[in-house]
Amino acid sequence: MAEATAATSSNKKGSPLGTFFYAIGFLCLAFWVAILLDEIQTSEAWMGMHIGASLLPNWLVLWQPVQLITGTLPADDIAPVFVGWIVELLVLGFTFAFEIGMLHAKRYNTKLAKAFGTLCIAALLYDGWTNWNSGFAHGDMAHQLMFVIGLAAGAVILPIIALAFFKLAQMEG
Repeated sequence: MAEATAATSSNKKGSPLGTFFYAIGFLCLAFWVAILLDEIQTSEAWMGMHIGASLLPNWLVLWQPVQLITGTLPADDIAPVFVGWIVELLVLGFTFAFEIGMLHAKRYNTKLAKAFGTLCIAALLYDGWTNWNSGFAHGDMAHQLMFVIGLAAGAVILPIIALAFFKLAQMEG
């Protein structure tokens, strides 16, 4: 009887709902990467690196760290690239620290938990401010405000949503 149960459970296929959750998670990650590229571009534009006022993700942005390490990045682009990448890595780090570390920090150190939240909000505000001042958002005030909030919030929320869908998919599959 135990052998029959083991054989049945080993032949069990993944649920279609689990596959759907994985697809939604990967879609969230794809949009997050596109937003991340735009966020890096807006920070670079704010720092004076004139990369063109396009909201289309520039996939060459992903090559910048390699150029920086190998010394092939133009000297005028070093500071904007540093700022663009560091700000986005900080936002991502504080987001996951806030999401994951907050649960543990609340239990053991409430001051640390407050610092996570404060740093996450400060990084988001800075990100939004560089979005606002980068010159990428055109049009009226409402359009520019939606641009700022959409990019900054997407950079923080989409990876967390993707992780939640991956967790749901694992539970289903």
